[in-house]
Amino acid sequence: MLSEPVFSSRPGRLVHPDLARTSSRLGDLLSRQLLFLDQPAHSRLRSLTANALSARRIRGLTGEITALARKACGPPDATELDVVLDVARPVPLAVVARLLGLPSADLAALQVMSDAYTRVITGIDRTTDDATLTALESFIDYALEMVREKRRHPGDDATSELVASADAMGGFDDTDLAANLVMLVASGHQTTSGLIAGAVLGRLGLAEEHQAGPLDVEMALASITPSRFIGRTATADVWLGDRLIGAGQAVLVLLAAINQADIGYRPHLAFGYGPHRCPGALLARLEWRIVVSELLARWQDAVPATETIRWTSNVNLPCPVNLPIVRGQRVTKKATQ
Repeated sequence: MLSEPVFSSRPGRLVHPDLARTSSRLGDLLSRQLLFLDQPAHSRLRSLTANALSARRIRGLTGEITALARKACGPPDATELDVVLDVARPVPLAVVARLLGLPSADLAALQVMSDAYTRVITGIDRTTDDATLTALESFIDYALEMVREKRRHPGDDATSELVASADAMGGFDDTDLAANLVMLVASGHQTTSGLIAGAVLGRLGLAEEHQAGPLDVEMALASITPSRFIGRTATADVWLGDRLIGAGQAVLVLLAAINQADIGYRPHLAFGYGPHRCPGALLARLEWRIVVSELLARWQDAVPATETIRWTSNVNLPCPVNLPIVRGQRVTKKATQ
């Protein structure tokens, strides 16, 4: 389903059901994004993002990721930390902003706009409030301005590379580029936040046998699967095993279920599969290794400060709302639900 062209990636019923009614501008945005394009348009745009997210550019962030992680983990004598609010949420966002050449002064606004975007594209929450729509409109305007700014004043960043490559190739307008800048901002940090928080939650305050052994990013990706499912729409009748999928039928590929199924060894599908495999896989792995290693090295004697962990309502991008930890004895007071 992830590799055969008969299953389309075009946005449909799996995207927010009220989107077309509430904002044609947002619908147009999604229809231009790499995430929702089929061939041959997908291949042309994929080549641009591959250039922008080159291995050289991503590996060049190693020092900055390390510095951000160490600062976020707090001073050596700190006795408490919130893994989500202090580290897992802000660090990946700061990293993707640096990668894309976005001002650090914009990080708070980017978090609000990115949260609104991910809420809409999951298609699960069937309400669209005015605050979400306003944030999404602001995200589009912000991305358009960044595209134009990078054309006027290019720098050594992924957005400048994306704009220059698109202008050289031709066939793209500013809205195409802005739409995909929105996607890169959100996808570049939302899943990584859940991956980091999930990995730390799985190791702190557990029994000895669960804490032993080296950190393994591939095992973490398979067990956590930070993006739980991918939507497709059948463009023709097609048989999968003994099941007929009808033309026009929306389907879900449950990546988390596949990764956790006991069906023998195979590569995990945490980054998807086929033409739409996540272009930011290298960045996610690099951030995980650095940030989780720093967290566990600095807070190896810490335990969760609450017996109850509250999660966000986004079932496709699961992440704890917060994850307070303390050094010493566990605090037994439950978090407010």
